Amino acid sequence: MKKFLAGMMALLMTASLAGCSGGDASSTAPQASGENGNSEEEVTLQGEITFSTWGSLAEKEINEEIIAAFEEKYPGTKINLEYIPENYTQKIDTMFMGGNAPDVIYGHPHYFAAWAEQGLLMDLTDRFEAEKDFYQDEKFAQNIYDAFRWNGKYIATINGHDTSVRGIL
Repeated sequence: MKKFLAGMMALLMTASLAGCSGGDASSTAPQASGENGNSEEEVTLQGEITFSTWGSLAEKEINEEIIAAFEEKYPGTKINLEYIPENYTQKIDTMFMGGNAPDVIYGHPHYFAAWAEQGLLMDLTDRFEAEKDFYQDEKFAQNIYDAFRWNGKYIATINGHDTSVRGIL
């Protein structure tokens, strides 16, 4: 159940943060799926997970709002936010080595691939196939999803995309 809860939290974050770019986040909340993958079956989520992230204080506040919305939608859940503003990947690596890694992790595809190679990440492929909100090709370029695949499996999902422009002087 903990893996299912973590997957649903990841899905809600994907839908909510993608909504921050222009849509209504509340209209993109996920429908819970039953053990058999039937999205019409009602599921009662219960449990506690840890979610780690870094970023600015404004990003932390957005994550707190997403967590509050998730906990309101699923009253039997508790999401513990682990905000790590500095040395994030080093701290996550240490948590993995100590056997105490968060259930949901923000990260860059480069780090996800390294963690997946070590067998540290859950295969999300079945979620991509069962939950249409995990793969939002109308919001994100399809090739971006390739960065979140390892050995043909989805190991993470997109919550946004950054671009940068460098000037040549």
